[in-house]
Amino acid sequence: MCALFLDYGVFYLRMKTHEHFAALVRLIAYKFAGSEEKAEKLVSWAYGIPGAKPKESAEDPTDTFIKEYLDPQKVASNIAVRRFADKHVGFPDEELNYGRICAVIRDMDYNKEFLLTTYWKGIALVVKERAGNKCALCGTDRNLVAHHTTYEHHGDELHHLEDLQCLCRDCHNKAHNITPEPVAETRPVTAPQRHKPRTGSALSITAILAENEDPFTVPFEEEVLRAWGKMPERFANQPRLQNILRNAHTETTFEDGKRKLTFTVMNKAQLAWVQGKLLPELTDTLKEIVGNDLVSLAVREESEE
Repeated sequence: MCALFLDYGVFYLRMKTHEHFAALVRLIAYKFAGSEEKAEKLVSWAYGIPGAKPKESAEDPTDTFIKEYLDPQKVASNIAVRRFADKHVGFPDEELNYGRICAVIRDMDYNKEFLLTTYWKGIALVVKERAGNKCALCGTDRNLVAHHTTYEHHGDELHHLEDLQCLCRDCHNKAHNITPEPVAETRPVTAPQRHKPRTGSALSITAILAENEDPFTVPFEEEVLRAWGKMPERFANQPRLQNILRNAHTETTFEDGKRKLTFTVMNKAQLAWVQGKLLPELTDTLKEIVGNDLVSLAVREESEE
């Protein structure tokens, strides 16, 4: 047996990790020790060899779950959301303490923390896909969110997907009795008027300036949304940005005398990129397409409710 250890010792020296050596020792020990107790003593002796210390026990799976999926500061990338959905939604894990997970979730601020987690975005993704990416009430495929029909099992959504429903934002607002911000009425753009020839006092500089004072009319919501639909093709040479524009949800409001369009991005990294480098250019492009300066543009991170 000692000779056998010496023979395998050469093999051990070529190994990169002591986990392989530990496995080898255990295999030999069980084969030659004759009993499980003697084998474990032999393995303990082998661990005493420099460099053969066994690897420390892995982190608790529940702690790992909480760090990976319930940290609102962690960027919820599309890949991370997809990975979570495929691994955990509909697939209970016996190693996880769902009671602890539920307690952590219920201690979170619902709007400022919970809705930003990879956990919730992964669940929302599955809810939408199971609904065929259509609103359960009106059938539209635009501006979809996952809606809690009850908060009785909040924190344990993984085991109560029946409590969730795919709705569009309009139907979701109605479900929560949220009244959308009213949009101010705007007058239509009129054709330019032909002016009569100026004579006498009408030729004064003041009169001419006053007559030509015809500011832009605030564009209709439909005009802005139609222009937004043309934005992706304007940035065809920037695939990453083009993909963001195509997948963005939008909403329009009337603020400070302008038609404001707000679009969404998937995560904090995209938000920082767009706000820091691209928003002025995007705003100018939208104004150009609309043909009106009374348009503003804003961006926010997508949040599911």
